[in-house]
Amino acid sequence: MNTESASVFHHRRRVAFSETDLSGGLHFAQLLRYFEEAEQALFRHLQIPMLWQSDDGLSHGWPRVSAECDLLAPIPLAAELEIAVQVERIRHTSVRLVFEVFHQSQLVARGALRLACIAASPGQPMRAAAIPEEFAGRLKNFAASTEVK
Repeated sequence: MNTESASVFHHRRRVAFSETDLSGGLHFAQLLRYFEEAEQALFRHLQIPMLWQSDDGLSHGWPRVSAECDLLAPIPLAAELEIAVQVERIRHTSVRLVFEVFHQSQLVARGALRLACIAASPGQPMRAAAIPEEFAGRLKNFAASTEVK
């Protein structure tokens, strides 16, 4: 994650017992849930809805179309984690977010999610849609701003 050229959003959470495996550490699959939780916190911060309906009656949302996840070190039960989120790339119909997870200032995991902006009419399949200019502007302004905690 390049924190010198872009803003970083920080989300904190603690590892719950239900998220651990037989070794008592975080089950790696939970990391994708943590990324999604941090992504939604960032979108709330930017006042970008996860689901909305446009004036033309289309339903819109942000399904995840790609995910990456690397567990770099064991993460123990009850660990307090800081999840850093950065907007890496904004395209016409998608945005890529990158994540770094820290425990006691140590990088313990990293990953990325690519979200597609979609639109659908009732009874019709989803299709890619342009990210509304207002939302794209908020994402671009955030990506270029100073660090957010």
